[in-house]
Parts: sequence; C-alpha cells; structure tokens
Amino acid sequence: MRQNLNLTNPYYEFFKSTVHEAPGKFPGTLVALLMYYVCPLIFHWELLLSPMMIAPLIVCSLIFLTQPAASSDQLQNPSDKSSMKYLFWATWLSQAAEISQWAYLNEVHVFSGGVANFFGLLIMVVGLIVRVEAIIELREFFANTIYIRDDHRLIKTGIYKYVRHGSYTGAYLIGLGIGVYFSAWWGVMLSAVVLGVAYRYRILHEEIALVACFGDEYRQYQKDTYMLIPFVL
Repeated sequence: MRQNLNLTNPYYEFFKSTVHEAPGKFPGTLVALLMYYVCPLIFHWELLLSPMMIAPLIVCSLIFLTQPAASSDQLQNPSDKSSMKYLFWATWLSQAAEISQWAYLNEVHVFSGGVANFFGLLIMVVGLIVRVEAIIELREFFANTIYIRDDHRLIKTGIYKYVRHGSYTGAYLIGLGIGVYFSAWWGVMLSAVVLGVAYRYRILHEEIALVACFGDEYRQYQKDTYMLIPFVL
C-alpha cells in the first residue's frame, strides 16, 4: 500500500516554506541578478540571452529563494560587524569578475561541452546541494545575520559533523563553480581570495558569538571539525 507523505519530513517542510515565501523574496532575488549578471554585461547585453547564462541565473535564484529574505537593514546590522555587507560586495566582485572575463576577454561564448563546462556545472550543483542540506539541518537556527536565539542549540548532525559552516561551504563552491563553468580562470582566482577573505571574516565573528554561548562545548567542536572545507580548512 502506498504510504502517506510524512508531513514532518524536513525536506517537505523546507520545500513547502520555500514555495510559500518565494513571492516575498522575488524582489531581492531580482536585485541580486541585476547586480551580479546584468550590470557586468551592460556593454555586451546580447550575452544575457545566451544559453550559457541559464545555469548561473537558476543557481543564483535558488540561493536567494532558499534562504531567509534579505533586506537592506540587515546590511547595516551591527551584530555581525558588517560581515553580511562584506559578503554581499565580495560576491558581487566575484561574479562581476567571472562574468566580465567570459564576456570581454574570452573568445568562446557558447556551451562547447568541454571539461570546464561540465566540471563547473558539477561544482555548482554540489555547492547548491551542500548549501540546501546545511540550511535544512540548521532549520530555525539559520539566519542572514549573526545572532543567538534564547533556545539556541549547537547542531552537530548531517554536514555539521564534518564542517562548522556548511552553508558557506556550499556558497563558496557555487561562486567558484560559476567561474570554472565560464572558463574565467582569472575570475576564479580572484573569487577564491575575495570570497575566502569575506567568509573568514564572517566566520571569525560568528564563532566569537558561538563560543560565548556554548563555551567549551564549541571549543571542542572546533577541534573535531573543519571550518569550511573538509581536509583543507
């Protein structure tokens, strides 16, 4: 007999809440797409219609639609030491560099089916899966800004058994994967540095708050896990 759908399944609940909240997130998502992809192509606007743009536009849209709605007020939130603002501009610089190299310096503007195209797509998909899994695992404890809830718990399950900042791992992979997909190698190198510095700054202040909340439990968790990338960092 066919089983009824388990309404407490975290994946179902996440999908339901994402669909329900999507209309309110559309304006912010459109602003991000305009800044990250439309503005860099202002002098090569016909490339916006290129099939090569489909994957980055979809992945970027899903990032914004699957996380809490962002607002301009959050960029000025003093609780996270402006880390959200730095991440926003670091991401813009990353994407602008990768898109600009592809549009203005690379000779190939079509999906050639080469290794870079497919490897970049793979990195993007893996990054998106990692990010969504991390958000689902954190549930109500995931937020755009740094803050500690009164009922805050330290999550050590799922991807958080291995890395302490799984959602950032996913976003970092996506940022680099887009550059690989476009064969924008200078952009990839710039993105690795700029995004790495921005996420390191964010993580520094986030972990200060977590240590203040959980004390020795979090210090031990730091020893048992990687910060961002398994076996690397």
